[in-house]
Amino acid sequence: MDSTNGFVIPSDERLAEIKQKAINGSKFPQKPVDSIANGNYIGHLPRRFQVMTRTDEQAVALVLPCVSLSVVTGGPCHTIKSHHYIVRNTEGPIVDMLPRDLSCRVRVTMVGHMTKRQAIACKKRYQLNLSLCRKVLSFLYLNHREYQQQVQPDKEGSATTTRVLLAWLSTEQRERVSGGSNVPLRGASNDAPGQSTGVILDNTSVLDEVSVRDGVSETMRDESTYSMFGSTIAEGEDLALEDTWIAASSVLVSTPQPDYVDLVVRKSTDYVPMTKWAVCTRMFPTLFPAGSGGPTEERDKYMSVRRWILRCLRIHGHRFEKHYAFMLLAFDFLAFENARRTLYVRMDVKRQALKAAEVKRSTVLEAIKYFRHMADCKAKGIKPQPPTPSVHEVVELRKGLRVPESAFYGSNIGRMRARHDLFGMLKRFGPMQIFFTISPDSAGTYAISIKSGEIPKAVVDEANTLLAPNRAERKRIAASYPVECARYFLRVVNTVIEVLFGWDRKRNRPKRGGGIFGVVRAFGASAETQLAGDLHAHFAVWLHGFPTTSEKFREALETDAEFHSRFIRLVDTVLSSKPPSLVNEVQCVRCKRDDTIEPVVPGVDAFRRPATGTSPPVTAICRECGEVFRDKDIIDASIQALAQSEDGTMNQQWIDFQKCRPPLDGEIGAVATSILVRDTQVHYWNHCKSCFKKTVRTPKGIVCRFLKPEGVQLTSTCIGTDNRLHLHRPIGCEYVNAFNDVVMTSMKCNHDAQFVLSSGAKDTAAYIVKYCFKRQNP
Repeated sequence: MDSTNGFVIPSDERLAEIKQKAINGSKFPQKPVDSIANGNYIGHLPRRFQVMTRTDEQAVALVLPCVSLSVVTGGPCHTIKSHHYIVRNTEGPIVDMLPRDLSCRVRVTMVGHMTKRQAIACKKRYQLNLSLCRKVLSFLYLNHREYQQQVQPDKEGSATTTRVLLAWLSTEQRERVSGGSNVPLRGASNDAPGQSTGVILDNTSVLDEVSVRDGVSETMRDESTYSMFGSTIAEGEDLALEDTWIAASSVLVSTPQPDYVDLVVRKSTDYVPMTKWAVCTRMFPTLFPAGSGGPTEERDKYMSVRRWILRCLRIHGHRFEKHYAFMLLAFDFLAFENARRTLYVRMDVKRQALKAAEVKRSTVLEAIKYFRHMADCKAKGIKPQPPTPSVHEVVELRKGLRVPESAFYGSNIGRMRARHDLFGMLKRFGPMQIFFTISPDSAGTYAISIKSGEIPKAVVDEANTLLAPNRAERKRIAASYPVECARYFLRVVNTVIEVLFGWDRKRNRPKRGGGIFGVVRAFGASAETQLAGDLHAHFAVWLHGFPTTSEKFREALETDAEFHSRFIRLVDTVLSSKPPSLVNEVQCVRCKRDDTIEPVVPGVDAFRRPATGTSPPVTAICRECGEVFRDKDIIDASIQALAQSEDGTMNQQWIDFQKCRPPLDGEIGAVATSILVRDTQVHYWNHCKSCFKKTVRTPKGIVCRFLKPEGVQLTSTCIGTDNRLHLHRPIGCEYVNAFNDVVMTSMKCNHDAQFVLSSGAKDTAAYIVKYCFKRQNP
């Protein structure tokens, strides 16, 4: 590491160490110690389990020692939630609390008035997929640490624990499953076809024949609740309790009546999209079989949050009933409601008034168009047209929300506030040295496919290209799991800050040794969305050892030869425009002769939008064989030659796998990096719409604002007379955007790093600050 004259130039050993740390940070994360189901904090079961119905889920929940209070699977009967609670049931699986085996019939009650749709759903019959239930239970035991810590039951205990699901098996299958394994349902080899499960709607006050003799249950009942668990607890010397205990014990050996209902499930769930849970007595954590009972559900009679919670408290106020997580969830609902009211505008008005004040969707769309019209007029310096009366109401409402919106992290008003903070950093530290952008590609990695359970990690470890998903499949998976995409982006950003920048976030200072740019003095960052739906991040970076003003910086470059040479060394260490496969820069890739290839200066048409049917402009020609090269021809030929030396079959499947697999060392790693440079860092020769924006360099917007293709620089990196940095650029790399080898190898995504070196460094820094925190469309 060289730091003899101010700023630090990282050594090759330090860069190798940073690269290894970045590779380790970008690998597939290990399962957390206290994982939920498949290893995700808020995750998803594998795709093969996402066809589970609510009936299947509840059958599995009966034999688990932990009660999950949210839904983490997708599919037709489940939705993804933002909260997940794991409630420890200290008394063991719920099935052990039941007085006897289930007879496949369950009584369901609702809190509040049900609609016709809910009533119909409760009266339907639902199939139980016993084969799927066994596979899910086996999966949970293999992947959930909490399940694995349980005491293994004996044969008799296994038969008792599995009695819920064995009720649908034949006698022969029942004996084989209950006696063949010590883990519930794991050892089942033969699958039984699903049978119908009867569900009885309890919307009345009628007692069945057995429960009439239960005095405790009768005293606990009200017009919409019913319980049988009070009959399993004996307290004091009450004769009624004693009789009840005897009656409950006798059902263990008695044959159930045809119309007997085993247990009661009370349904009251789903407040906003947060959790799905059940208000019940030591019973199902989620719904059975369909519908929900929270305040936001469609009801015949409206139920407020306060009334709903009071109603649930009334149900659970009996001494013989116990729910392990009701208070936790009730307080969470209240906190969420209070947070919403605090964050936005608290309106103490009637519900009818709020409904009357609702804005139509057509009005909102019209208002959005008007806001864009206002932004365009402001950019052009003209007065906007007045809004219509309906749009004017939305404009006034928006003005009233600007103050609370400034506290909302990531909002446009919040971004304006962050812009002021970054301007303060400009005043304190002077113009920044580096503007860095990174764009992680959710479809360019196998991490999301593995985390979501779509493919096993062994597919990537064993380089099985036949089972690895292609890019179209990875895009579909990423679209199905947006939470995992956001986590992947967060993991990349954390690696950039902690490893590539060498910044200690806990102590808020640079780490010893610095990062790939040297020792970072300060940085500011922002995230924004792209048209493709992915996130990318911008970083404004200040480095130690540089002058604090642009005038002093330019003066040092012009008068201090040592400072100038060290700065060029830093640039060559950080940035490159040559892929690793291009070993011999002066050799023709066709005839293999040295010093025969010459660059061709493209005309002005190469910088403009080409007409339909136009061929890429010629960028190089060989004097000996007369071969003409365009666009990426030289890079493609060099990659092909390097892959053949490593016995690589250059088909599309192999190329796609090399781009997404974890980084490797050696020549095969150089091939993968070169492919990534070609596919993610090369500017389109025919440009795109974004190339022709009006800027300071391109005021008319008729040529590419990135000035691509760039001229060939066969000598070392230099600073031109226009105060622009000209990187060493071999023939064939005219369209290559500068990249960093450590970032490309470890992150495998598009990125850009630019040294702020123009004559108007102060104006450039101000533009970068505004660009980082520009407004985002909702």
